[in-house]
Amino acid sequence: KGINHQLLLNEKLKIVEQEIVYNTIFYADYLKSQIFLRSKKMQNPESLKYTKSDEWVKVDGNVATVGVTDYAQSQLSDIVYLEFLVEADDEISQGDSIVTLESVKAAADVNTPVSGKVVALNEDLTEGFESVNTDAFGKAWMIKLNLSDPSELESLMTADEYTKYCNTREH
Repeated sequence: KGINHQLLLNEKLKIVEQEIVYNTIFYADYLKSQIFLRSKKMQNPESLKYTKSDEWVKVDGNVATVGVTDYAQSQLSDIVYLEFLVEADDEISQGDSIVTLESVKAAADVNTPVSGKVVALNEDLTEGFESVNTDAFGKAWMIKLNLSDPSELESLMTADEYTKYCNTREH
């Protein structure tokens, strides 16, 4: 009876040791992921202009490309739906809503940083809206428009100004 009791204790001890090792590995992986996430700086391309409502605009000649920033998508979390509120050839004004995004956390409208005539919608986003989370400054552009008032760009933030603005909101 004493030998069986000792074997049972040894088996329980092995199970506890395995759980400790597993939990230690799990916690170490968790800590590594948290350190990575905190060290990952939001990269705001220098070639873009930014709004306080977290949109970006890239200007090439008279054509402006608009999307949402990495900061915006990170605050929304996983995007689950996207709907365009404008169509090609629409005349839109600075601040008009152009897209509705829905995420697992919230819904948000995307506003245009500049005025002009819509010349293209990124229709790929209606099916591939996850690129808003994975490539906010690339594949996830939302609309292109012909600028009607280039002076509106002067009221927008540079990458450095926007980064500082985002940092003040995180505290």
